[in-house]
Amino acid sequence: MKIRKIVWNEEEAYMVILNEVSDKQIVMALHMADEQKDKVIATVSHELRTPINGILGLIEISSSMITDPLVLRYLENCKSCNKLLSLSGQFHPQSESTS
Repeated sequence: MKIRKIVWNEEEAYMVILNEVSDKQIVMALHMADEQKDKVIATVSHELRTPINGILGLIEISSSMITDPLVLRYLENCKSCNKLLSLSGQFHPQSESTS
């Protein structure tokens, strides 16, 4: 098996040249492992986004009911965890389609 570093669609990639059937089996196993990795990332991403959305909803409701400026400032800081949701999508953009 030979591995070459190449540029594919303007991104760095690796080309694998297979010489034997056993090499093909190795690549198939690696492909299956990569698919499992994708499933784990999608699940973890979903498991993080679901409670964060619930927390953000409660913070939004609380913000409309509270008048104490200090508590409102804390709630505004908590709303910044919404950035975690966008990071989750950047971490694994396919997570929406595979979950």
